[in-house]
Amino acid sequence: MYKAVLIDCTGCKAENANHPFPSKYLISALAETMRTSRGTVWQTELTGHEMLRFFVDSPYEQAVAIVWVDATADRNQAISLAKAYARDTAGFPSDLEPNDLRQFLWASESDDEREVSRFLRGNDKIRGDWFAERNGLRCLADSQGFAVLADADGAARAARAAQVHALAMAYQNALYDIANAVSAAAKEPESNAERTLRDVTQFMAANYFGHPVLPNTRELREFYQLISAKQNLMEQFSEAVSQVERLAVAVRERQRDEERKRRLKLSDEKADIRDAREARDNKLASRVNTLNVLVAVMGLFIAASGLTPESIRKWRAAWMNPSVVSPAPTPAIEPAFQDKPGTQKPAPEPSSKPRKGSHSSRSSNARAD
Repeated sequence: MYKAVLIDCTGCKAENANHPFPSKYLISALAETMRTSRGTVWQTELTGHEMLRFFVDSPYEQAVAIVWVDATADRNQAISLAKAYARDTAGFPSDLEPNDLRQFLWASESDDEREVSRFLRGNDKIRGDWFAERNGLRCLADSQGFAVLADADGAARAARAAQVHALAMAYQNALYDIANAVSAAAKEPESNAERTLRDVTQFMAANYFGHPVLPNTRELREFYQLISAKQNLMEQFSEAVSQVERLAVAVRERQRDEERKRRLKLSDEKADIRDAREARDNKLASRVNTLNVLVAVMGLFIAASGLTPESIRKWRAAWMNPSVVSPAPTPAIEPAFQDKPGTQKPAPEPSSKPRKGSHSSRSSNARAD
């Protein structure tokens, strides 16, 4: 019998987990993002602990420690040992919460099912019909952990099963982190939302696999499917995808609003420039019209006063050179009854009355005689 406690150690001291993960039962793209604190695989004895890092160098990197305990340890003793490891070795910043722990049990077929129930749940509520048969093994996936009842004992098989259990736990925690990040990004500025969208989509494209265990390892593949179904990983993944899609819609709407505001502001600025140009043109036109009126009035004045360019020139010369005395230009005024050029004055009509001058002359001549 092999017993272990799995601890969510994300954020703890996991610097020593830098060895490449030696497993060949996972998709290579996923295995390349995993690190382990062990340089070799488990073979015959399961003691001590193993720190596993998943999705290394991604925004949603996870760490899970597998702490192996003695086969005689009950549930409370196993959890106490796990908490001591988390505090003293992993440097866990605070006390462990129930959701930070999972129990793992690999027992023989002859072991009592109540032992499984007591180790996973701390009671006798698990019944025999809750077990599922997979590849000739009786398996139980529970919210508190995973158990296998096998005919043959095998430390290596138990170690790989615990690693698969840790992978499912890492996926579940990463999806929880994504859900929280997307929810927070929906309330943050657009730049933060866009960064969250980019991080989440990159993580899902590069690290999330619905079937991460290779098909040729049938036993581990079925173990993972049982654990994944119990933890509702596919539903959780679908919910995260829906959240991402809704956030993407919200970001696009924000971008459209900003674009509309920008265009409206630009339109207002153009309208202001256009209004200013029209006001300037109207003011200029008003000045031109005023100038035209003044020019017209001056023309009428010049025409009425008889001023000519020659007379203005002479006046200006006299004003500029006072030593030269020149009569002021006098406008030529025609007599009211002056004969117009080209007309002939009519001859006077003969009169029967004698001229006064003639009569006086004849009278003077008579007196002289």
